[in-house]
Amino acid sequence: MKVYFGMPEGKLKGRLAIGVFDGVHKGHLAILRKADLVLTFDSLPEHVIAPGYAPPALCSLEAKLEQLKAAGIQAAMVVRFDRRFAALSAEAFAAKLEKLGVSEIVVGADFVFGAHAAGNAEFLRERGFKVATVKPVLVAGRPVSSTRIRSAVADGDMKLAARLLGRPFTLRGDVIKGAQMGRKLGYPTANLDLDHEVKPKPGVWGAKARMLPAGPWKPALMNLGTRPSFKGKTFLCELHLLDFRGNLYGKKLEAEPMLFLRAEKRFESIEALTTQIRLDESRFRRSRAFLSAARYSGARLGQGR
Repeated sequence: MKVYFGMPEGKLKGRLAIGVFDGVHKGHLAILRKADLVLTFDSLPEHVIAPGYAPPALCSLEAKLEQLKAAGIQAAMVVRFDRRFAALSAEAFAAKLEKLGVSEIVVGADFVFGAHAAGNAEFLRERGFKVATVKPVLVAGRPVSSTRIRSAVADGDMKLAARLLGRPFTLRGDVIKGAQMGRKLGYPTANLDLDHEVKPKPGVWGAKARMLPAGPWKPALMNLGTRPSFKGKTFLCELHLLDFRGNLYGKKLEAEPMLFLRAEKRFESIEALTTQIRLDESRFRRSRAFLSAARYSGARLGQGR
């Protein structure tokens, strides 16, 4: 897939889908199936329009582009959404679209654009564009939306999130050096610097993880939260890959939360915390989620370490 940063004039031919496409969920895919080209943005418009009320992004730009490519898009234009672009009138944006030379525009039924959301599909039709609108995709009787997925992830409902996305929700980030407390507990962890903003329900999860771009999946214990036993205040994503030895610093990992094991809590001693982690591992290894994760890696199916 060819990626343009900006809007090249007169170079693109085909059907153009326009949207934020945060998460590239089932509703987005219904639009993308009718398009060859995409115009999207480098960040959520709300981060500029209403920064104090902006929702967390479901995915990074890198992950969004990967999903657009997987959807069969041939070329994507990434526009920087800043204050200047936000102030662009609907007429001015339509003029930019005219210079692209595309044959048709494909958008969702609720598509709006331009300052004060003054433009929509009918606005473009009145200016001579051929525009196709795609109805919302329904799951459990309600439209699929990025907002609904954020809510499912925050509630820890990964099954619903996967139904809405059309694939499992995953976290991605670079492995950075932490306090190395996990190593002292016998459970060395990879600390992820997450490259997106939405975060699942805090606590201990059974998960599977892999090195990007295409490493094998491995079962893992994942802790999401502030580590109250160590008086932490910063939200962390820590991964302990089961039955794995190796150096992960500087690598990029992707992790899929699969089974919520327990909420975070403060333990009075290192010994009590270590005992609980062993119980967490044992419970995960006995679960169907572990069996599913282990199929990808050949991990041991026995209980314990």
